[in-house]
Amino acid sequence: MKFNLILLAAGQSIRMQYPKALLKFNERYNFLEQIIAEYTKHPNLNKIFIVSNSEVLEKIAQTKSTLLQNHKIILNNAPEKDRIYSIHLAVKEQTIPYPSFIQNIDNPFIRYEDIDKMFKNFGTTGFLIPKINGKNVHPILASTKIIEELKKADNFKGSLRDFLKIYERQFINLQNDMLLHNINTPDDYIEIFVEKLKIN
Repeated sequence: MKFNLILLAAGQSIRMQYPKALLKFNERYNFLEQIIAEYTKHPNLNKIFIVSNSEVLEKIAQTKSTLLQNHKIILNNAPEKDRIYSIHLAVKEQTIPYPSFIQNIDNPFIRYEDIDKMFKNFGTTGFLIPKINGKNVHPILASTKIIEELKKADNFKGSLRDFLKIYERQFINLQNDMLLHNINTPDDYIEIFVEKLKIN
């Protein structure tokens, strides 16, 4: 069985005041590239669907990153809508639905080991939620059944959480404490990347 990645980067980053996808992760990669680099290590990855807004897509094109080649890049013209709309845009592009990781751009700390453990332990028609020290974190892994239903969705007034309420939940414990951190503001970035990870 294969899986897809739906990478959500369409938010307007109002609090950050800079596109999160393009924030520096380390000397080599930005957030977007770092996430893609981890997922593309996995032999069961089928395809990556990157959903973003026009500003980010324009800047992505300027970087000419080789990591972004061969992935489907999707424009969300309504980034003010909830992320369920971005997910809908991505699953509409899936000719063959596969279980899909739904990954937020503001949590770039996913590792190959996390992806592999989640995928190997996924056994539900619902979705899998990782936990760190008893706390739910991202990304989630959604079943083919959920992906098919999201493809048919036509009401985007509710949240993804509301949409998932009717589906079975499965939990898995991970050891990557960095998944507890979301980078939403300049202070978040300074605390984690400058003070903790010592990135200039």
